[in-house]
Amino acid sequence: MPCPFQNFSELRQLEQEMETVIRVLQPGPLGIIKHKFSGEEIREANATVRRAVENW
Repeated sequence: MPCPFQNFSELRQLEQEMETVIRVLQPGPLGIIKHKFSGEEIREANATVRRAVENW
């Protein structure tokens, strides 16, 4: 099966984006800390997930 990534930098960018998602979802001392995301943060997160799914 061929690699879906055109080059190493695309793979590294996806890896960094997934690390960001994991860091955001890691529980704090009392569980996940409540944070009100801005519209821009939500749009950016949706775009990141969409790219990750498309690249999968």
